Amino acid sequence: MGLVRFALRNPHAVMVVALLFLVVGAVSLIQIPIDILPAFKSPGIIVMTFYSGMPASAIDRTITARMERWCGQATGVTKVESKSMTGISIVRLYFRDDIDPAAALAEVNSLALNTLRTLPPGTLPPIVRPFDPTATLPLCILSVSSPDGRLDEAELQDLARVDLRNQLGGLPGVVAPTAFGGRERAIMVYVRPDDMEARHVSALDVVRSLRNYNAMLAAGTSKFGDEEVQLDSNALLLNVDDFNEVPVKIVEDRQVYLKDIGEARDASRIQTALVRINGRPQVYVPVYRQQGASSVAVVDRVKEALPLMKERAPEGVELDVVMDQSVYVR
Repeated sequence: MGLVRFALRNPHAVMVVALLFLVVGAVSLIQIPIDILPAFKSPGIIVMTFYSGMPASAIDRTITARMERWCGQATGVTKVESKSMTGISIVRLYFRDDIDPAAALAEVNSLALNTLRTLPPGTLPPIVRPFDPTATLPLCILSVSSPDGRLDEAELQDLARVDLRNQLGGLPGVVAPTAFGGRERAIMVYVRPDDMEARHVSALDVVRSLRNYNAMLAAGTSKFGDEEVQLDSNALLLNVDDFNEVPVKIVEDRQVYLKDIGEARDASRIQTALVRINGRPQVYVPVYRQQGASSVAVVDRVKEALPLMKERAPEGVELDVVMDQSVYVR
């Protein structure tokens, strides 16, 4: 009853308090972030290790299992998930809420690099990145196509993987991990079995010669009087045609070159993924959010950057944002 009497005796004070609540509520409503899911504060780290061509069973046994054991020793790890596929090992680490994300990333990176010496020879250094455990699906997809056919699938894949991903990575809150579809550009060596047999050359001889004659070597420096000159070994081949001049083997006092048993071409790897949007061959780049970033803001930044990205892309390239998840929370 005391509160009622106070309200009846002080109507102006009650009106001021009501207006104050109204203003504070309106300001809070404007500032409340709009997102698909609430911000997830617990750190998440993903470790990706590549070994081209290794079967999934061998990846799991020789790479993934060891990465799990070593990286799982990081402070505050509560859960470890892994996935092994042909040529790639993926290990996800989840941490307690009280663990600093930067410290967790540094510790996992150190453990992953120390694991490299125990992995099979030829394993690429692991890639360690933070990830948002709630971002299991991309917020949107950037499709890359060439409607007039000026660029083939290999050129589209090269453009998306190198140029567009770098531009997307410069946007606040945006993560563009990879590009899907198209053909991965590579220098391929096609050998002729009959010519190899006639010259007593094996496939291992070809691989060994390419590795030895296309190497990055530090030649060091040389002093000439008072001058010091930096020496360049010039051991890396610059052009595709240079591969055809690589010596493979000496047979009966005659030098056999790669061009005698085959040919090097600027081609692409065997295509394992196809992307078709509206019946046209395309390449797409999935866009995720960084931990704590707003889904709506991330998609808006990608759409705002499209004009500049189209301007920098080769003529005839078309960029579109498809599968926009932010429409469900706007």
